[in-house]
Amino acid sequence: MSLTETKCKHCDKTFQSPAQLQNHMKHVNAGKAGGFRKHKAPRRTHPTALDGWGQLKARKEELLAALEQIKGEMKAALVEMQSEYEELSRKLATYSAASKAEIAVREEMEAHKQDKPS
Repeated sequence: MSLTETKCKHCDKTFQSPAQLQNHMKHVNAGKAGGFRKHKAPRRTHPTALDGWGQLKARKEELLAALEQIKGEMKAALVEMQSEYEELSRKLATYSAASKAEIAVREEMEAHKQDKPS
């Protein structure tokens, strides 16, 4: 490298004059917000039919897992409803038996009043 040659700090190319380097840097920096990039980013690929299939399959698996969870929750709710029903049935049977006993006592008292001679 001679004394007049200058080296680009970005791409390591050598130029005969500072004017050539400046011209090179204009091309390097043109349209790029971040300046020179040695490696281009890979282009974004468009989704393929296989990608769509994979996404649908993943959604299906999520839905099936959610359905299994809901199924378990429904079984637990059914057991809870059954126990509440049985408790209410016992309370109603107790209340019904007490009411029948009160009615029988009342009827007996009414019958006893009617049997008394006045």
